[in-house]
Amino acid sequence: MITLPSILSTQDESVRGHVDSRSLLARTCDRDLASSCLQLAPISSLEVCPPNLNARKTTHADSKATSISNLTAPIPPDPPGLRLRLDFKSDRPLNPLAVYVNAIHLMHELAKYPWDDVLHKSWVTCEEGYGLVISLHTSLFLQTRYIVSALYKSVLAMAEERPGFFRLSSRLNFFDEGIGSMEFKKVGKPLHEMFTFGSNNNTTNITSTVLRDPVIDPEDEKFIINWDDTDASIPVQSILFAAFDALATVAQYPQDSSCGGIHGISATANAVLFLGPYHDQSIPCGRIRRALLLIVMHIVIGKKIFRVMDFDLRFDGTQIGQGYLMKMPPLVGGSNGTGALARS
Repeated sequence: MITLPSILSTQDESVRGHVDSRSLLARTCDRDLASSCLQLAPISSLEVCPPNLNARKTTHADSKATSISNLTAPIPPDPPGLRLRLDFKSDRPLNPLAVYVNAIHLMHELAKYPWDDVLHKSWVTCEEGYGLVISLHTSLFLQTRYIVSALYKSVLAMAEERPGFFRLSSRLNFFDEGIGSMEFKKVGKPLHEMFTFGSNNNTTNITSTVLRDPVIDPEDEKFIINWDDTDASIPVQSILFAAFDALATVAQYPQDSSCGGIHGISATANAVLFLGPYHDQSIPCGRIRRALLLIVMHIVIGKKIFRVMDFDLRFDGTQIGQGYLMKMPPLVGGSNGTGALARS
């Protein structure tokens, strides 16, 4: 992977037509959001704390129920003056798996940087073998949070089929002035197996027999993820977006800070992925970030496991974290993802 850090910002009302729990910043904890390098007015902070930091420690048995109410935090206002215009090329389809793999890796990298850090103005990311590149070029220096926001809203628009997975140029504007773009486009031919998601994102492609061996972090062999699954299937695209959403959430917090738990919810609100501490153990946000990537690449994609799962996170032999991937009930008229979670 080639990742050259950069920055950007955006948010446009046309990109916000999704369920309430889907907003990238819907779970932002009270923090000092000073004005950006563009001298924008400060974004209002919130009094509601998400399930990320300083949350009540829960056992694995009660975490599904007790942490649900934390997903109802209000959505903060968009950064003033910044807009994102999505320009799709509907005659140039992109493979959804390639988009998710690249976007998840990029979000994983962005989460390493402090939320208010000012980054470089250009970067390119291209995961080897997937035949897709995401690139960003801006004329202004912007903060990490704006790159995260633009990436999130671009992928969300594809996931919600507005219009879908096609070549995309996300145009960044500060009021009426263009300041850059984020591009999603094909490059060469994919080398990996590019399984399709099927119509209506319902592909499950379940493997009947699989070795459930622990996942060992290649960057730190002391960090291990044990996992198990059930027969209940979940659409693969829902799993991938839930992981992407969780990474966007954990990106908001210092990676060495203690994490109380992170939820990621699919764009269609039919799946939730949760990772958090085990009992009174402390787990850094950076470990959650690593675990999300490892679960996606080694279990979901590597073993084609598209099912309900439980996770056990261990460091140097001691269990420090736990989590689950679960299916959510169908949405009822007038409800949203949070309501479905509460009913579960």
